[in-house]
Amino acid sequence: QQFMLKKCPALLQEMVNVICQLIIMARSREEREFRAPTLASLENCMKLSQMAVQGLQQFKSPLLQLPHIEEDNLRRVSNHKKYKIKTIQDLVSLKESDRHSLLHFLEDEKYEEVMAVLGSFPYVTMDIKSQ
Repeated sequence: QQFMLKKCPALLQEMVNVICQLIIMARSREEREFRAPTLASLENCMKLSQMAVQGLQQFKSPLLQLPHIEEDNLRRVSNHKKYKIKTIQDLVSLKESDRHSLLHFLEDEKYEEVMAVLGSFPYVTMDIKSQ
């Protein structure tokens, strides 16, 4: 199982590459007998790749990627009256004191692990200009 899980991202990426190549090939040849994969197939492979890397099902909270955040204490975080935390970025954007009080159920060592993981996530912004 561990061997297969380690190979999954590369195998899924190759599936995406093959589907893209088949779609391009079908459009360039315009053969009626050759049925190209659908864009839905491509999208499903890409979603499956994301799920395999993150270790989450499609509609689960991204906060479950964090160590020591389980389904039972996820409710404490996402249903908090004062803070509306739905994403990892929401959690990162809190002040340190607010984040610590929100995650009060974690022991200090576990809290530090969560902070280390939060610090390792990249923060990416994009500006898109159509031309």
